[in-house]
Amino acid sequence: MKKYQTDFKLKVVKSFMAGDGRAKLLARQWSVPEEKIRTWVSHYRLHGIDGLRPKRSTYSAQFILFFRPSSSEHYGSDDICSGGT
Repeated sequence: MKKYQTDFKLKVVKSFMAGDGRAKLLARQWSVPEEKIRTWVSHYRLHGIDGLRPKRSTYSAQFILFFRPSSSEHYGSDDICSGGT
């Protein structure tokens, strides 16, 4: 699947909203699937520029180490069945 830069998506969306053409025409003009344009416009209307930005959820090493349970917090299946006693 091809990824598009936020600036490019915004250009296409602004073009659509300015009435430069319908999604089908703009899809041919910008070489983008028509459905992508409709999705971008919808996301832009709902969330503004943030709706066009990538939604990557990468965690820093510091975050992972902070929230990773230590080995002492792990329970065996016997502990769970017996109520941990």
